[in-house]
Amino acid sequence: MSPVTRHHRGAVQIDPTLLDDIDWVLDMDTAAAPEVVRPLGDELRDYHRDLSLDYDRDHVEGIHDWLYVREVDSVQRLRASLTPGGAVDAQFLSEVRNILDGLTLSFESECGADPCCNDCKWCWFLLLRDRCDAAFNRAGFSRPAYLDALDYDPDEVWRTRGAAATPAGGA
Repeated sequence: MSPVTRHHRGAVQIDPTLLDDIDWVLDMDTAAAPEVVRPLGDELRDYHRDLSLDYDRDHVEGIHDWLYVREVDSVQRLRASLTPGGAVDAQFLSEVRNILDGLTLSFESECGADPCCNDCKWCWFLLLRDRCDAAFNRAGFSRPAYLDALDYDPDEVWRTRGAAATPAGGA
């Protein structure tokens, strides 16, 4: 199955703990500092406009243990876009949501995924992706037809999953 992506502009209101949960699940504490990542991310963003740039810049040693430069950059830009009122830049939330969706396709489910255990990395990617989708849906952003109504509350599942895993005690 190919990923379903979302691309939005503007601002979207989120529960700021979503950012903490994304940081925790994606091991962002192992990422290089934003001042190291951002110039590389800018270069990669230019790559998409100018195909003469070297795409191998997305594979830089020391940026993260398992994420690409562009993925780390998107997560860091999302965090930086958080306003005191709890809104974030929808473009960066879209990028991170799409990264999470892609990770559900590139990681193997530890639980078999039917039903989800909600306590393995694959399930966490899925839940976080759906939490991003729910935030977009609440804000009235256009969405793919299959997202017209999530058949569960991903925020509630995250809060009540078997192991409240984030260092702050869970979402």
